[in-house]
Amino acid sequence: ATMAAAMLQDTAAAVGRKLLMMLRTVLHAIFPAAWLQEIGTLYAIAAHPVRGETHKERLESFYTAQASGYDAFRKRLLQGREQMIQEVVDRADGGIWVDMGGGTAANLEMAGDCAVMSFAKVYIVDLCV
Repeated sequence: ATMAAAMLQDTAAAVGRKLLMMLRTVLHAIFPAAWLQEIGTLYAIAAHPVRGETHKERLESFYTAQASGYDAFRKRLLQGREQMIQEVVDRADGGIWVDMGGGTAANLEMAGDCAVMSFAKVYIVDLCV
């Protein structure tokens, strides 16, 4: 009975994978790729199951599913981010930049190497694994 149950489970998983591939094919034909990326990221943020025994495993489970589209998705949510970063850079003058929640370093990338180097110190504070 155990062998039959395992075979049935494997068959169901294979059918599920094929259906998912067919659904992706249809969605790619209907929607622009950018929309699909955002839908996938939104799903990963809101509904993707978080697994893991340790804090590190749970964080990796949560963020790995959304990593590929995270910065682009956040860019649309955080209106005015570029302007804010430019204003921070304009006031650098050897000061200290503390970037709260800056785990992907997108803000530093947006500012550019020369601008970042104009600060005396830069700290990126984020969840740690």
